This record gives sequence, C-alpha cells and structure tokens, in this order.
Amino acid sequence: MQNKLTIRPAQQSDREAVFKFCEHTFDWGDYVPNVWDVWLKEKQAQLFTATLDNKPVGIMCVSIRKPGEAWLQAARTDPNYRRRGVATALTNACLEWAENKGSETARLSTDSDNYAAQKVLEALGFTQVSDFLIMKCEKLRVEETENSRWAKKGDLEKMWSFLTSSEVFKKSAGLYTVMFTWASLNKQTLARFIADKKAIVQDNNKAIGGLVLIDETIKDVWQEKPFQTCYIDGDRQVIVDIMKFFKTYSYKKGIMNVYAFACNTPTIAAALTEAGFSREETETELIYQKKLIP
Repeated sequence: MQNKLTIRPAQQSDREAVFKFCEHTFDWGDYVPNVWDVWLKEKQAQLFTATLDNKPVGIMCVSIRKPGEAWLQAARTDPNYRRRGVATALTNACLEWAENKGSETARLSTDSDNYAAQKVLEALGFTQVSDFLIMKCEKLRVEETENSRWAKKGDLEKMWSFLTSSEVFKKSAGLYTVMFTWASLNKQTLARFIADKKAIVQDNNKAIGGLVLIDETIKDVWQEKPFQTCYIDGDRQVIVDIMKFFKTYSYKKGIMNVYAFACNTPTIAAALTEAGFSREETETELIYQKKLIP
C-alpha cells in the first residue's frame, strides 16, 4: 500500500470526508461547512485538499483580500494523519498559488497557545508581526459620550497622521481585521471606512485623540448577529468613550452583542474592560507574515 501525499484543488466530492474531520475543530464545531460552497466558487480564492491514497486528510484556503496581499486560513488536518507533513505541504501550495497571483505578502493567524502551528510557521519562514485580542460585550444600552462622533471626509488627513505616529498602529503591523481576516490599513482603506460611516473618532480641541473602525458584515455570517471593531487606537479614556458610542449605535440598530478586535496592549485591554467588555478565551490571535516577492 502506497502512502503518497498529494495536494490538489478541493472538489465537491471531498465534502463528506472533510466535514467529518472538521467536526471537533472547536468546542462548537467548525465554520468550514458554512463557507465550503463559497470557497469552491470564489474566483479570488483557492481551497486545497491534501490526500493520502486519494483520501482527503487535510485542507487549507488561500485568498486575495487586497492587491498584493494573500490570506491563508482554515488549515485542517485529520487527527489520524498529523505529523506527516500535511500542514506544511498545504501551506507551500497556498504560497505558490499566492505568488503566482502576484501577491507580495502572505499572512495568517493562529491561536497564541497553538505551539505546534507556530513551530511549523517559523520553519516555513513566517514571522509573527502582531498580536490581537478579542473581547465581547453583551450588555448594550444607550450611554452618554463626550467627544466621540462619526468621522467625516475632512478628517482623513488628521486621522492618517494620528495613525502613522501611533505606537498601537506599529504594534498592529498596520493591520485591521474583518472576521478573522487581517489586511493592511492604508490611507485608501481608511477613506473607505469614513465614506461608509464605519469610522468613529474622538476629537478634543479639534485634535484626533483616538479612533475605532467597525464592520457590520459579520451579522450576516455569525449566528448571534453581532457587530465588531476592526481597529482600536487611543488612550484609555478615549477608547472607553468611543466604545460607549459604538455600543449605543449597535443597541439602536437592534444588535445585542458586539465584539472588539484590537491590538493586544495593556492600555486597550484595560479600556475595553472598563467599557464593559470581557474575554471569553485566554488566548489571543497571533498574526504571522511572510514576504513572497522581494
């Protein structure tokens, strides 16, 4: 009996075997079944399957979220076939696909307590560039705020100047996140957040003291239909005030839960706690990056 590992594009016929070994990825199951059909059809993404003797034993998806930037996710290996190079082979296939698509950078995330994955990533030339925490608030109501408001088009230059001089922005590696997918936050992206009324600022004496970027698309994907933050920056009291503004907005929209995704710093963690957020898990999301094209 041969034992040949093969990496190929995923097929609909892989579905049953893949869903079976994804059943216990997390305590609640896995999101792979919810996105399987979408990934198979998405033009800017490639879902790969690893097979041993034609049996699916692993999957991984790579997608182009912004020009020049690839995102790798959903690395899954059948528990019965671990330590056979499945994850490494899948990652290499994703990186080759991304490079062929013109990506200059590839990124992915893993839990801070997933030491096995971290070891594999470092061996593959990935470097940890940031660390994000995730906190949740389930008690929403109307709260008074002081100087927080929606950002306007005329705020762009001041907001960008604030970010480029921010230590949090540096520690974030210049990244923001939407639904566990991280990408670079550049001036053009910031302008889009402002235009979409998804950027909140606090300005005291007409100087930008902090900002929070939000996203609402997860309400159409997650069962509890929450809103989320994509990026948080500012000192403690500024963040507290902006998060009260965000919570009030969410409450008026009929949202019962909001998630805060933010760079893992003591100041931000303390501010979110003061604003009524708590952590469901102790681990954080480590963001890894690899340059593909010099």
